[in-house]
Amino acid sequence: MMERLQQSLDKLNPTLVTGMMVFIVALLAFEGWMLALRKPFAEYQQVAASEASLKASLSQAPDQASELGRLAAELRQLSDNLSGQLHLPAADDKIAASLMEALDRSAAKYNVRLSGVKPRERRPVSVFEE
Repeated sequence: MMERLQQSLDKLNPTLVTGMMVFIVALLAFEGWMLALRKPFAEYQQVAASEASLKASLSQAPDQASELGRLAAELRQLSDNLSGQLHLPAADDKIAASLMEALDRSAAKYNVRLSGVKPRERRPVSVFEE
């Protein structure tokens, strides 16, 4: 059997045999690429693309220290504003004067003339007086 195979190969052109062998080796290399190397290479490309995307998003993100400082300053300003708005004088006459001053400012803003304020009698409500 080997003899017949050897005789058949001797009848073939040597360049054709060499070409067929190169073609088979190339086909095996291509199949090896498809089976063994294509998936890891695709995963590597995906990881590289994710890394580039993350670097771009991190470069666009604001600096946390400056953002924290800005938020602290804004919180301080809002706290000062709120404490200024909530601060009322303790005495009744000072409360009335403060109320009149606030109403005068509001009236002046809208071109309204305020002539006076008359308080009503006090009445008890569940825990305090209104």
